[in-house]
Amino acid sequence: MSELDEIQENERLEFVAELTLLGHDPEAIAARLGVGVKTIEHDLQTIRIKWQKTRKKTYSEFIEEELATQQLLLRSLEQGLKSGSWKHVETALKITERRASMVGLDHSDRMEQARVEIESKQLDLMATALEAALEILNLSDEQRELAQSTLLGVLEEPAALDEAYEDAEIVDGMDLI
Repeated sequence: MSELDEIQENERLEFVAELTLLGHDPEAIAARLGVGVKTIEHDLQTIRIKWQKTRKKTYSEFIEEELATQQLLLRSLEQGLKSGSWKHVETALKITERRASMVGLDHSDRMEQARVEIESKQLDLMATALEAALEILNLSDEQRELAQSTLLGVLEEPAALDEAYEDAEIVDGMDLI
């Protein structure tokens, strides 16, 4: 990377950090800078790593401290909220939105990513369990293939389980039921 490229990247990282602290989401920052969302997400990861290297506090500690500060601010607004002050309600709403943004509750893509990661780990676990079971059963290649295709078929479409039972009757010497 040339020195000019490095300077431009550092300037972009600073700008991304500033916009993030002002409450802008990665999509808005990407649109403003004319780059992809993945670039901004990578920038945010780089910023977090740099933060951890240069600060005594970890990023997690900073987030915890920030959330505690926001909680304190919300408590200080309670009297105004009870009296129905719109200014207090508006301020509390802004704090709540910032909290949601900090912990990722405002990004359905993060929740979707977490769901995909969980499902991926579940599939890995199922594949490992299947391999172990097939190894213990000492099945023929044809029987192993049938068991594997049955699992994949059921995962893709649960109705495939009925077809698998019909196919199992074709395989000699193996009782799946």
